[in-house]
Amino acid sequence: MGFRLRWIAVANAGAEEACALLDFRRTGQLLPNDRYEVQDLPLGAALARHYMILDDAREDPNALRDPALAEASRRFELLAGFVYDAVSTTEAALWRNGRLVWRLTFEGADTSKLIVQGDPPAELASWRDTVEDEVDIPLLASTQLTGFVHDQDQSLAFERLERPAPAVQPGPRGWLSRLFGRS
Repeated sequence: MGFRLRWIAVANAGAEEACALLDFRRTGQLLPNDRYEVQDLPLGAALARHYMILDDAREDPNALRDPALAEASRRFELLAGFVYDAVSTTEAALWRNGRLVWRLTFEGADTSKLIVQGDPPAELASWRDTVEDEVDIPLLASTQLTGFVHDQDQSLAFERLERPAPAVQPGPRGWLSRLFGRS
């Protein structure tokens, strides 16, 4: 099945700001150690210059899709990362001032090559020289910019997060409710 992980690093934001921005709620529950499992997600953790939210990529909440990231990046610079190890797919994207600055995507199952969108970091050439396989370039970009490495213990204090329940829209009132004046 494979490990699917998405992370959003919100630059220069505290936990409350980052969680509110990306539609998550803090629980105050810390993991007992710095290791996490997929069933622990979503999680939040403070990095040196970012607050990071980790989520199971299978969840795909609207708040982590491109249009929402573009909107959120009007307030804070965002680095979005993704890994799906079963199909050797990785991605890193930088969002700033409401637009995508660059995106590095490696889709091993389809193209087996690095796809570069936008104006990539100047370090891209040196990253290509330091990795054994291009699948690692988006992960290296994320690590270089945020300090986060998805598959290594980093002595981070992970806090459990929650996604707010979707708002329930009232449906049409039935004839009995209308008859008895109930909402």
